[in-house]
Amino acid sequence: MNSANVEMTNHSYSAARIEWRLNQPFALSVKRLRSILKSISQMKLLLYSKIGGAGCIEKYLKQIGGEMELMILGTVRHGLVMSAMKGPKHAQMFLIGNPLTALSLMKIFKQAGVYAPMRIMFHDDGGDTTIITYDAPSKLFGQFDSPLFKKTGEMLEKKMETVIRQIAV
Repeated sequence: MNSANVEMTNHSYSAARIEWRLNQPFALSVKRLRSILKSISQMKLLLYSKIGGAGCIEKYLKQIGGEMELMILGTVRHGLVMSAMKGPKHAQMFLIGNPLTALSLMKIFKQAGVYAPMRIMFHDDGGDTTIITYDAPSKLFGQFDSPLFKKTGEMLEKKMETVIRQIAV
């Protein structure tokens, strides 16, 4: 590859990791998360894009997002591979967010797609405690010079706190 065709820029920013400890088993925590936030269906998205276009997709996303305006967009089941290699059995990352929110951010800075959706890690301590970890959205989005990003980051932190407190009930 010709180095004249490649340019790299390094953008530094301050981050913060948020960690919650719930005094309940991993399986119960994941079950409660899935009862609070719905998972998006890729098949329905494809179908709605073919038959109804953007308006139909937007209606579906609003329905799935519910009151919290958040949904599970995907998962990475770390525990499946790790447990086979003598690692932690209960470890799963969730992609949580809202494509409509991501779209509004990416219209301003396309790079925001790196941080939307949020990545939320659930794992256990080997006992009956679930640990939930994620990067503070206010810090991730705070690197972008925009009032919308600041407001969105703060809003997402409050929503995640609400979700986790509901999981812990």
